Amino acid sequence: MPSDPSNLLRIGFIGAGFVNFGGGEGPWDHASRLERFTDVEVVAIADPDQARARRQLDLRQHGANPNIYSTCRLFGHWQEMLDAADLDAVIIGLPPSAHGRLEGPDAVEVACALRGIHMLVEKPLSVAQPEQVKAIAAQLAAARSRAGNPLIVTVGYMLRYLNVVDHLRQHLQHATQAGRPPCIFNGRYAAAYPFILSPAFWDRRRSGGAVIEQATHFVDLARYLLGEIDLRSIVAHQIPADSPLGALRCMPVSPAGISMDAGLSPDDRIARATIAQWRFTSGALGTLTHALLQHGKAYDTELEVWSDGLSAILRDPYSPKCHLDLRVGEARSTQTPVDGTNDPYYAEMEAFLRAIRENRPDLIRSPYADAAKTYEVTWAITQAAQ
Repeated sequence: MPSDPSNLLRIGFIGAGFVNFGGGEGPWDHASRLERFTDVEVVAIADPDQARARRQLDLRQHGANPNIYSTCRLFGHWQEMLDAADLDAVIIGLPPSAHGRLEGPDAVEVACALRGIHMLVEKPLSVAQPEQVKAIAAQLAAARSRAGNPLIVTVGYMLRYLNVVDHLRQHLQHATQAGRPPCIFNGRYAAAYPFILSPAFWDRRRSGGAVIEQATHFVDLARYLLGEIDLRSIVAHQIPADSPLGALRCMPVSPAGISMDAGLSPDDRIARATIAQWRFTSGALGTLTHALLQHGKAYDTELEVWSDGLSAILRDPYSPKCHLDLRVGEARSTQTPVDGTNDPYYAEMEAFLRAIRENRPDLIRSPYADAAKTYEVTWAITQAAQ
């Protein structure tokens, strides 16, 4: 049975790059997740690279669910799209330097909020000072949708939707209720870099740096699992790109055969490795190690949490093979959900669409105001390491 056109959520994509339409080294691809729903319609795509946007639209109109793109229009700028398209929601997948401003040409979120348009905003939130991001969060919190309901604004910390993370949180909650709250968080994030094909990623002015752009997922999980971080306690060190240890043998190149960070000054090239440590406001201790050192496409990532009598290691959260290794007392076990590991990108999209339809902001696990706190921590780590 065809969908009722009057009941379709009208969606626009801001950005036609990898995060919205797939590619590069990772599993991200919001469009493919959206295509699994029958009650949506993609009415617009905005990207200054019109050739790229046209390629993406052509592929999707001959893909798994072409019907949702039947009325889609292309725009060279997001402002043109907001002025011309009738939108219920947008998915913002832009370099962090191209959004997350209070005013001016990059004030994407504020402009959408003024029109009552719901948003899924990809991380990082910005490259601006955290105070500016906090001010945006305040504006979004006060905004209303076109129907007069609270505006739904979620941020792409998809690992919060991973069912294995749910298992870990439950174990930590039980330990806390038993008087054994978590004491230690260790995050280890070894990124595969040869297929990171976005020039913006390699330019610190456009990405904010590797911790703000990439390791932010583990900083966010640290907060999600153990609570707030004392910014004053943060200590960090890095290996910069111009260090002898920072020379990468498999640096990705552009179609013209030029290294992705060619022509950038040493200060503008992102760090190759960062180690940070901090104290949570609970008194627990945390560390993060991030590095751009792995070859191929597969990341090596894991995090561990310790409390009195509990050791938990979450292995490979980016992979369908993600699992949780537990030691409770002397007993050891490996846990995965009965139905296998879920697709956190799909779960994130499902929560976003349902929250809009049901006017349920509580369904969102990463609201903008909370994501602003993660951004503040990654900013502080980056500043401490430089």
